[in-house]
Amino acid sequence: MKLFLTDQIDQANECRQLLKLSAECAKLQWSISVRDIPSEVRSSLETIQMFIEEKMGHICTDEASIATLSDEKESLLLEIIKRSEVLKNTLGTGVVLSGQEAVAVKNELVELGDIPEISEALDSKKNLIIL
Repeated sequence: MKLFLTDQIDQANECRQLLKLSAECAKLQWSISVRDIPSEVRSSLETIQMFIEEKMGHICTDEASIATLSDEKESLLLEIIKRSEVLKNTLGTGVVLSGQEAVAVKNELVELGDIPEISEALDSKKNLIIL
């Protein structure tokens, strides 16, 4: 996982919405409940995914990247997220907004298991994006 920072709230909100859309597209693409998805729909889903990747690429650039989590820290993060509703609704979406949201996430991390790279990003007073 890579960590990115942006000081623009509109970019962070855009990323949050795009990541949610991406997750929903993936659910439909891999669904075992919804069968016989027409090829036109599958093609449209792929087009949406490409659009999301392109938009995210304009925001989550090398310049905005601040860290890459090791496999060990990534696993720890995923375990911690499972144990906290606050983290599921913030870090779990891939975006943490600066301000009150960042403070709540930091408090949960202190309680459940700190990941220094994420704590430092939250202390930056910028919006955190995790991919």
